[in-house]
Amino acid sequence: MKKILIVDDYEDIHDILTFVLQDEQIEVKCLTSAALLPAYLQEWQPDLLMLDVRLGDADGRHICNELKADPLYCHVKVVLMSAMADGWRDLACHADAKIDKPFEIDDVRAIILKLLNLKAELHPSEVKA
Repeated sequence: MKKILIVDDYEDIHDILTFVLQDEQIEVKCLTSAALLPAYLQEWQPDLLMLDVRLGDADGRHICNELKADPLYCHVKVVLMSAMADGWRDLACHADAKIDKPFEIDDVRAIILKLLNLKAELHPSEVKA
């Protein structure tokens, strides 16, 4: 089973993403602060990290760059999320994907499944006769 760690200071994002992924073979854990992130990375070892850019106590872009430079965690897929209007993508960052908030649930689900090498099930509207 794949593991995703969501770090976002808005619990609504936790609820939405957990709901979207409930039917997949994915275990989800959530944090509202980056303070506990090192412990969760070490102990829980997620496959993918969904990381808000603007956390109250940290900048997700800097966290991403630190993880991608660390041999212990460079394999962890990182998806950055932000509601900032402009410029948040300009800082050099090695994220595997970047998502603007508000986001389309199906788009986020597809990005996550692709990064985790899981096959997305087709919705009835996507099946071609």
